[in-house]
Parts: sequence; C-alpha cells; structure tokens
Amino acid sequence: MAGDYTMTVALTENTCGTVQVAALPTRVEHTPGATRFRLTHGLTYAGTLASDGSFTTDAQTVTDSLGAQTVRVTGRFTRAGLEALASVAVQPPAGAACRYAVQWTGTKQGAPNVIP
Repeated sequence: MAGDYTMTVALTENTCGTVQVAALPTRVEHTPGATRFRLTHGLTYAGTLASDGSFTTDAQTVTDSLGAQTVRVTGRFTRAGLEALASVAVQPPAGAACRYAVQWTGTKQGAPNVIP
C-alpha cells in the first residue's frame, strides 16, 4: 500500500452550498503486515487496514471558512490503487450543519499493491 498515488476526485453529495475539491498528490505510509497506516491527501490521516485491503481512517477535525469540518475516509486498496469516499460533516460558525462527500480514485505509482 505504501507509495504515491495519482488521484481523481469528484463531489458526490453536498448539502453545504459551494464546496471546492482538488485532486491532490497522495502518499501512503505503511509497513507490510501492519494494520495501521498514514494517508496524506492535503491532511494526514491515520487509519486501520483490514486483510482484504479495506480501510477506515480516524476522524480528523479541521476548521476553515466553512466552519469546523470532521473528515473520515473509508475505502479499499486494490492492486492498482485505491477507491475511497471522504465523508465530511460541517458545523458552520452560524447556521445549520451540513455534509458533503468526495469520491477518491487513486492510481498507484510504481509497484502494484500486495493484498494478502
């Protein structure tokens, strides 16, 4: 799983109004056999990896112009890359809470992933 990924992203759900998403360079740090890993896509997320390649990151909260955003990424590593959904819950400074989700599709650079 470790390595660099070329990403495409698409907004798939949005109740927040104007939201911009970006296909950022993505890096995964993982020691073969370990169940924990780090994924950096703008922010760095710590996550848990299952033996079938599926994963979930720990919730990460950041604050920006939209308000406090709690992000969790779930997905699956494949031999050629990864597929994931970044789910974001937003609590704006004023107004109602909202949500949006971003589909990530990543192509692994270099050697393919090895999934037990």
